[in-house]
Amino acid sequence: MYRGSTPTYFDYYQIMINGATGQVTWTDSLGDMHFSSSSAFDANGDGRDEVLCSVNEISGSFKHQLKLIDFQNATINNLSSLESGVNLGCTPLIDDLNDDGLLEIVYVYKLDSLNPSAWTGFKMKSLQTSYAVPYRGMAFSSYMGTNFDGHYTNELVTCSTTILNNHFVEQPSCNGFTDGKIILTNFASSTNTILWSDGSILDSLTNIQAGNYVVYLTDTNNCVELHNFQLIDPYSVAFGNISHNVCPGDSIGTATISSTGCVCQFSTCTYNWSSGSLIKHATQLPEGMHSVDIHHPDGCVVTDSIYINDGIPVIDSSFTTSPSCSYSNDASITLIPSFPSATGCSWSNGTSLLINDQLSPGNYAVEVYNMNCTDSLFFTVQNVDPVTFSPTVSNVLCHGEANGEIQIDSFSGDFPYNTVLNGVIYSDSVLTQLSPGYYQLYTIDNNNCYSDTVIFQISEPDPLSLTFNVTPATDSGYFDGIAHAIVQGGTTPYNYVWDHLPFLNDSVVIYLTNGYYPITVTDNNGCQIIDSAFVGLLSNIDSESSNFIEIYPNPSKGSIQIKNTHKSPISYTVYDTRGLIVNESKALPYSNQINLDLPIGTYFISFTHYNGSIFKKIIIN
Repeated sequence: MYRGSTPTYFDYYQIMINGATGQVTWTDSLGDMHFSSSSAFDANGDGRDEVLCSVNEISGSFKHQLKLIDFQNATINNLSSLESGVNLGCTPLIDDLNDDGLLEIVYVYKLDSLNPSAWTGFKMKSLQTSYAVPYRGMAFSSYMGTNFDGHYTNELVTCSTTILNNHFVEQPSCNGFTDGKIILTNFASSTNTILWSDGSILDSLTNIQAGNYVVYLTDTNNCVELHNFQLIDPYSVAFGNISHNVCPGDSIGTATISSTGCVCQFSTCTYNWSSGSLIKHATQLPEGMHSVDIHHPDGCVVTDSIYINDGIPVIDSSFTTSPSCSYSNDASITLIPSFPSATGCSWSNGTSLLINDQLSPGNYAVEVYNMNCTDSLFFTVQNVDPVTFSPTVSNVLCHGEANGEIQIDSFSGDFPYNTVLNGVIYSDSVLTQLSPGYYQLYTIDNNNCYSDTVIFQISEPDPLSLTFNVTPATDSGYFDGIAHAIVQGGTTPYNYVWDHLPFLNDSVVIYLTNGYYPITVTDNNGCQIIDSAFVGLLSNIDSESSNFIEIYPNPSKGSIQIKNTHKSPISYTVYDTRGLIVNESKALPYSNQINLDLPIGTYFISFTHYNGSIFKKIIIN
């Protein structure tokens, strides 16, 4: 085996695994690099196989060497000297190639001692050994084994003559003691190996306990002989008159111990139970393991134990169901008795049935009984989590629209779920196109459980309205008019776009001449209102016509008189500073006058006659 990952390996191991148990029995790290598989054969004729490894050493350059591992003598011997080169994956061949009864080892390695991956040639060598061909054949003498099938070779056959002629067995002196013996005597002269089932290779086993032991004997004629030996304890111990507990928690169990070493009531055996009894009988035993020491007349103490069962419970098992919904009373508790036909019960809620249903969450107690036992049991019915949700309400954006929304942000319950709005069931979590008003909302989960109902309002902003405060221009050609847009309703802040100044976001525009000025106002929700401000003139170039109009007193305390001295009729219109008409007349005949009562403020009056129009300013203070 190697340690690391391709292409870097930093350690290499040789490992032996016990084929019967899978346990690692031997580990070493020979050489600096080792990829080829090992071989096995009996090199020294002791009937035990040695292992041949082809390893590489690295010390400035690569060198190759064959090593032989003797597990019986715990030695590692070098079969070849260190030779320049490297063996990456060639398993040595072990065979008697010239039929002289001695083994040769044929091995191959690369010539290049600096670059193990280079293809600069190979060297093949045959090493003549003094090892005789093993009696039992070559165990694993090449790649994939002696027969190239991956199997370990064993050519042993059943012996036709007896190898073991006699043996001696000494049984353990007391139960559990390890003083037994098996001694093999009088072997055939051709005996080669001894192997016990416990791994020993000696001709005897000592200090062993009761059990079965197997020994395998081989001889130089390549045959194997098997012997079984059974060691037994001197006393046979058994329990009788066993009675277990009837009800859970009882202490009425009994047991009696007997031993072949205590054959009659007058024997001198003594007893010592873990429960305190000093005779062969033990009574009033609770559930559990109970041990007893038997002291035999010969001093042998045997310890054994017996398990006394607890009594059979009145109720073997039970199961509880929770309510289907947090507000439901349909939970249940079901009792499964050990003896159904002989079991009764009495519940704390008054029922006497083994199935207690239509329950609400809470604690319940029950007394159960059968022909032998009674018991008290307690149960808690847990409630399920309620169905809950968290909505986000979006109001209508503009007055008179129907674009309100409700979105379910979080939900607890069994998915999928439905949303119920004003009695209408929806499968969506977002409800749109809602008009202003009050709504009732709840959810239903996949178990048909309902949440609490939430009442909420979807509101709308006030309608947008637009008025103007206007300061007229002094006269035609003058740019001293002012328009102030006054917005109410909607959602602040507002955005103002005047047609003649589209990049000016302001409610006031100045330097205006006579005329109409359209404006688009957009609120924070995108709602719009469009209107125009009219900027008039305080007077015009027709100064002659202006002289025929008399306004007095101006400024005034509230009442003014207007007189027409022009030879033709005129009409007039009075505006406030917002541009709204507050008074008007279709005709004012020549030499006529009128009185006007106006609130405090600044006004503009427009006079129109056949030759044009003039503007005048009126101040009421």
